[in-house]
Amino acid sequence: MYMIRYSNRKFMKHITGLKITLFLSFVVLISCGNNGSASNKESATLDGSEIELVEGVSMLDELSTNPSKVVSEKAFKVSGQVVGMPNSLVVLNELTTQKINFIDSTRTNDKGEFEFAVESESLRIGYISVNSVKPPGVPLVLQNGEKVKIEIRMGRFIETVVKGGYHNTEMKKLYDLYMGHNVNNGAFQERIQGLDPRTVGDSMKRAVNIEYEAMNKIHEQEVWDFIKQSPTSGATYFAATFIIQQPNMSMLDDALGKLQKDLPEEAITKELKTRMNQVRPLAIGGEAPDISLENPEGEIVKLSSLRGKVVLIDFWASWCRPCRAENPNVKRVYEKYKDKGFDIYGVSLDKNRDKWKGAIAQDGLTWKHVSDLKGWQSSAAQLYKVSSIPKTFLLDKNGRVIDMDLRGPALENKLAELFN
Repeated sequence: MYMIRYSNRKFMKHITGLKITLFLSFVVLISCGNNGSASNKESATLDGSEIELVEGVSMLDELSTNPSKVVSEKAFKVSGQVVGMPNSLVVLNELTTQKINFIDSTRTNDKGEFEFAVESESLRIGYISVNSVKPPGVPLVLQNGEKVKIEIRMGRFIETVVKGGYHNTEMKKLYDLYMGHNVNNGAFQERIQGLDPRTVGDSMKRAVNIEYEAMNKIHEQEVWDFIKQSPTSGATYFAATFIIQQPNMSMLDDALGKLQKDLPEEAITKELKTRMNQVRPLAIGGEAPDISLENPEGEIVKLSSLRGKVVLIDFWASWCRPCRAENPNVKRVYEKYKDKGFDIYGVSLDKNRDKWKGAIAQDGLTWKHVSDLKGWQSSAAQLYKVSSIPKTFLLDKNGRVIDMDLRGPALENKLAELFN
């Protein structure tokens, strides 16, 4: 549901030049090598909240001198080795959907070995990073009584060997699954960097889009299969929470169902249930909340009146320059697919009726339009948690969200997929 990520700025600049509207991101927690970097705050997906990385630590050597807490014999214990890296800082953090909490740190001995012991009555998600307080790192499930041995090899991708512990045996399976996907992503990135955005044609842009989307669909299915087929563990929660950028609600339901059955009293189970209830209507696979507002003529038009059609909810305003710049693209795809069962429900964040109506006429927008003329205080914008425009939600014929924030070629590609 959430995904801590970083972007390869050089690559993103390049792929944007190709006008490919895809955001290639990596789960830095488990995927990238030590050549990656992350800012002090990384964004979290789905509900727009931010995950704060551990702050307040500026000197790595100060971390390594922090005395370890006295723990009982039943504590979670991990002993490991960072191959070929003696006297290196190893940091153990806790990962939550809101922030990354520092737990402990140590330095490897002359053989690269280290140990941690942590009290953890309930299941928690942790990760180990090397010579940094921030990701990338290796995910772990922390629970009293588990004893884990781990071997870490730092490189372009972090390789691990994990032994011991029921929950961490499952986490290792998930880690390996994602690593395979990340290797494929890396190869894809290298090929894309060889393309010149000034000369590449539209057919190549579409081909790259299709290949990238197909690769991610395969990965999403792999994660979903892991959730459905693997024994319930802390890794089930991790897969549903941190791996997929915009997870299918059915996938999350499967994960929550298993956690409620097998780990009902764990804090991670309760947290996932609460978070899903908050974002369910606006997530991929969720049923979009109904909207009932007046059109420019003062007549009530309900979003639900368009059931049976593929519908684009388009939040915009006459004063929004990016919205007006996107209108020709939206108009073009509307004309192309309106006779095939496609419609648009435009929700304006205007306050002035005349300006709203004038923009509709000037841009030639012939689909359905509604507004309560309350600007950012629009009841629909509040309901859909809209904090910036243009903002779009694409609904299937049953009124469920199938995608969001599609613009230009991405919107046209998606409609072509649905109708062709």
